[in-house]
Amino acid sequence: MRSRRAPATATWLLERLHCGSRNDSLTGDLMEEYEHGRSRIWYWKQVLIAIAVSFYTDIRTHSLLTLRALATGWAAWLSYYYVKSWVFSHAFFHVLSFKLPLAFGHEGLVWWILRLGAWGGSGWLVARLHREHATTMVLAFATSIFVWKLQILPWTCHLTVDAIGDARYRFELVAELMGVILPPVCSLLGGLSGSRAERQPNAQPVILS
Repeated sequence: MRSRRAPATATWLLERLHCGSRNDSLTGDLMEEYEHGRSRIWYWKQVLIAIAVSFYTDIRTHSLLTLRALATGWAAWLSYYYVKSWVFSHAFFHVLSFKLPLAFGHEGLVWWILRLGAWGGSGWLVARLHREHATTMVLAFATSIFVWKLQILPWTCHLTVDAIGDARYRFELVAELMGVILPPVCSLLGGLSGSRAERQPNAQPVILS
């Protein structure tokens, strides 16, 4: 009988986002349960619960370290914002914005690339300065970015209604949604790329029925 393969995306998330101490047998136990007839929904549920529980536990155990990580990430981002504001105040930028508005305008392609790079770099810095708890600290930083971005949710909802009735607003709506989604995603990916969190092998797996 051919064995069932567990959802690859869920397994990938579990291996990379499970915080604090992690037992490699956790993935194996979940896969074994899945092969014995558990559903894909059950498997995803277990993965998300395991990530959430480990994240909450690690945050609660290392609250001061979490505050330091958040301060580090936001300080790195504010440094980029300061540099950007300084560039905006100089004449050569206005010349570039006039000649190449799509690339160098206030929301041009170049600035989008630099902005997302700054978010990713901030996450990378958080991970590198908190190696023993890198996953937890990066997740906390990415979550803080997402929560901060939710302030534009009322405007996004209003824009969604406008986009339904008028196609001219659809591009603006997409840009707004990308502005909410991409910063935390970039900070998370940047943090994972710099993560060298130490995993301990003796943690007990959490499997909920």
